[in-house]
Amino acid sequence: MDYKKSILLISIVSLVSLFACNPEPELSPVPSIRYLNTEFIRGTDFVNSDGIPVTAADTVAFTFSFEDGDGDLGMLATETNPPYHAFNLFSRINGTPLAYISGDIDSQQFIQINDSDTLPPFNCDTYYRYAFGEVEAGTDGVDTLYIRKNPRSENFYINFFIKNAQGSFEPFYFSSAAGSCPTLLNQRFGPLFEDDTPKALVGDIRFKYVTEFFPEFLYDREEVMKVQIYILDRAGNKSNIAESPEFTFKQIEK
Repeated sequence: MDYKKSILLISIVSLVSLFACNPEPELSPVPSIRYLNTEFIRGTDFVNSDGIPVTAADTVAFTFSFEDGDGDLGMLATETNPPYHAFNLFSRINGTPLAYISGDIDSQQFIQINDSDTLPPFNCDTYYRYAFGEVEAGTDGVDTLYIRKNPRSENFYINFFIKNAQGSFEPFYFSSAAGSCPTLLNQRFGPLFEDDTPKALVGDIRFKYVTEFFPEFLYDREEVMKVQIYILDRAGNKSNIAESPEFTFKQIEK
C-alpha cells in the first residue's frame, strides 16, 4: 500500500463514546485524563458491484478517561471566533496580530515569508500557504503568510512516537508526500455538557481515525510505538499528558 497517500483519506469520528455522571464536587476545574487503550482494526479488501477492487479502511482508535470539576469541555466545529480561531496573521504596516477566522482575505495586507530578513525559513509551524482568489499569470496563486498558531483552536492533542535503533523514542509524523508538512491528528470533540450549563463530569472518550491506506510498514515491521495525549477545556486549561504503554499494531489488532 502507498503510505504517501494514506493520511489524505483519514476521517475523524470525534466523539463516539461518553459516559458522564456527577462526581464529587472537589474535583479540580483543570481537566485530568488517563490513558485506557489503543485498538487497531484492519479492513478487509473487497471487489465492489462494478468488479473494481476496493481497499477497505483500517481503523486506529484511542480511548481515555477524563474528569473535570466544572465540566467546561468541548467545542463546536462552528466556533472559529477568538479565542478558538486557528491562528494569527500579522499586519504589514505595524505587525499587529489579527485573528484569522475563515473566508477570503487580502493577503497583501499581511507579513509574508520574504518580507524581512529576520523571519525564519519556511517551516510548517510558522507559515500558512494561502491561495488567493485571482491567480495572476505566471504565478502559482499562493502566498506564504507568517502566522502564529493558536493552541486553543483544538481541544484534543495527540503525538505519535516510534522507537529507533538505539532504543529511544522519537516523534513520528504522518505525511501526505515526501517533503510536505505533516498531517496533525489534533482534533475537536463536541461539548460534553447539556443545556449550556457545565457541571462536574467524569467519563470516557474514544477517538477513531479511519484511513483507506494505512502505512503498512508500521504493521509489517512491527515497529514499536507509543502515543501521548492531552486535552484543553474551554478556558484554555491544559490537562496532564497521558502516555500509552509501548505497542506494535499487531499487538493491538482486534
